[in-house]
Amino acid sequence: MGAAWLELLTRPWVRPRANARYVTLHDALAEELAQRLIPLHDQGGTWRKDLWRRAKVIYTELTVERDRQVDAAFARVSETLQGTGGEELVAEVSRADAQKRELDQLLTAQLHY
Repeated sequence: MGAAWLELLTRPWVRPRANARYVTLHDALAEELAQRLIPLHDQGGTWRKDLWRRAKVIYTELTVERDRQVDAAFARVSETLQGTGGEELVAEVSRADAQKRELDQLLTAQLHY
């Protein structure tokens, strides 16, 4: 995965998102695709609608799994609160919070599609 990630980032039209876990197209390329290439290739809109449908399925799958992970993380936080606490709690809360933010990003993308 690490090698694939580095190779993906070498592409001039790809840039990492703020969390450094996902990528997006550079704005200039995305704009060219949306305004010039897609309308020429897909005058009826079927190709574009299929892409959006596939993106929705992908984001739904990602958010379902991430939601399970977030629920499990917050359950661990709850267990830790009832247990020893301390540095372990702070680390667990930090991980759970990061997972929740990532889930929120995925849900936002899912809503878009």
